[in-house]
Amino acid sequence: MYTTFHNHHKDNQHFKYFLEGFLFRKPGIALYGFPQLTRGNYHRIFVYNRRIIENNVTIISTVKFKKTLKLTIMKKIIQVFTIAFMLIILSSSTYAQITKNATVTATIVTPIGMLKVTDMNFGNLAVTTTPGTVALSPSSTPTRTVVGGVTLPIVTGTVQAAYFTVSGTPGYVFTITLPLNSNPTIITNPTLQNMTVDNFISNPTPTGTLSTGGTADLYVGAMVHVAMNQAAGVYVSGTPFDVTVNYQ
Repeated sequence: MYTTFHNHHKDNQHFKYFLEGFLFRKPGIALYGFPQLTRGNYHRIFVYNRRIIENNVTIISTVKFKKTLKLTIMKKIIQVFTIAFMLIILSSSTYAQITKNATVTATIVTPIGMLKVTDMNFGNLAVTTTPGTVALSPSSTPTRTVVGGVTLPIVTGTVQAAYFTVSGTPGYVFTITLPLNSNPTIITNPTLQNMTVDNFISNPTPTGTLSTGGTADLYVGAMVHVAMNQAAGVYVSGTPFDVTVNYQ
């Protein structure tokens, strides 16, 4: 019965009439084109064909779902590659050119300064028939070291190293430059007798550091050369010697 009916109604138009007759027929009225169908046969045939319709719809839906899934996956892959490509482009653009800014600062430090407090003085010296030297240490209480035919009288006179105070930026280190031995200082008495002063030495040496208050003490000593039977008198340098300090 079912197979015969299905073969008879392969035509879409007939099946349309069948559905219309089933849905809208009135009691006692035969189905359009199917007057031989009884109510029981009619019900079984419809159920059979409804199952055929449902199976076809399921198959079609499955095929469509697979196609839709493939399209969705392809779209996602394309989106991922598109996003990755855009990120690469943006990254390349970012590192190809970048601009930053910076401020400019300059600090003028306190100029270094130096004040002479006392001059250098070897004190009283006594001579003999042998030449000698007297070395004066760079200290606030300097000592004198004698070599050769020079003696130190009990009356010492004024004995002092040259004393300077250095000022500037607290904590800064400064260098000290003294006269070279190749350019000694000449001291002369009123009768134009000379003695040579060289071997200048400082304390601190060769650099010093300014205190938290921005000051430092600087003492300078040297060595005087005394000839045998050096003429008496007060010997003074006609040209003062130079001491130079500068920030390191």
